[in-house]
Amino acid sequence: DWFTHSITFLLKNTYFQYNNEFYNQKKGTPMGSPISGSLAEITMQTLETTIIKSLKLKPIFYYRYVDDIITCYDKRHIDALINAFGNYCNDIKFTHELENNNTIHFLDMTLIHKNNKIETNWHRKSTWSGRYINFLSYQPHHHKTNTVINLTDKAILLSDKKYWDQNLKLIKHTLHENSYPPTFYNRIIKNRLNYLHNRNDTNNNDNTQKMVPTTNPTNFTACIKLPFSHNTAQFFQKIFKNKQIRLIHTTDNILKGHFFTKLKTYLPNTLRSNLVYKINCRDCPAMYIGETSQYLSRRIYQHNLDITSNIRANKKKDKKV
Repeated sequence: DWFTHSITFLLKNTYFQYNNEFYNQKKGTPMGSPISGSLAEITMQTLETTIIKSLKLKPIFYYRYVDDIITCYDKRHIDALINAFGNYCNDIKFTHELENNNTIHFLDMTLIHKNNKIETNWHRKSTWSGRYINFLSYQPHHHKTNTVINLTDKAILLSDKKYWDQNLKLIKHTLHENSYPPTFYNRIIKNRLNYLHNRNDTNNNDNTQKMVPTTNPTNFTACIKLPFSHNTAQFFQKIFKNKQIRLIHTTDNILKGHFFTKLKTYLPNTLRSNLVYKINCRDCPAMYIGETSQYLSRRIYQHNLDITSNIRANKKKDKKV
């Protein structure tokens, strides 16, 4: 049908540029494309539905987050399960990890098989360095506050109570290594623990599970980005908040721009579209400012045609006179 043909057309006409050469992507979906995430999710849903239906022995439980899967299956038939996933499509490759010493990792959690029950603990990958936004860095204050809150949430919400103390000790040590003063992070951790405790009591009373906000929600009608400055941050924050406009601070002076090369091919301004442009007059200080959704080269070409047409029209008038 029309929809299927449209999707096929989009995927078969994917191209990118590198070193001034154009390449066509023959397989897969383009990274960064709005359609890629949806197609990947559809593929995974179709894959898991087909495979699970084909299994004679169903999993005890099966959970998936994007492309990370955890399942409980009879170890006598584990090879059949792995082969079912591996043989589904030659272009989709799976890696797998089996339970080792009664533990297995899934996302940010370690699942511990103990006494026919599953305990959880906060898991840090081997690449975890413990480096976060330094307290002395030139960043908005609420970014540093949220760093403490997010770490506290991971230590508590992803772990059974028996692991809370050791996780909180690790958090405090990590924050100390990132130059956070104890008076700062101890206060935030204490407030967050009280909040989580009160939230847990509320959920136990009404038997509902609610989301955990890290900031105070506000009904914003618009959003604006401004470079961060300690001197003006609170001033602008107050002004925009009164107007129900969300202010997002940006930091332009980052190491990435100084130490890493730009791998993407530079696109000349003449080949850019959806922009505002300025044309200076060669004979006076005047200028023309325009906006176009076309390629800039095409728009300038149209300007030149207009100029040529006007010159011809003026010459005809002069001849008549």
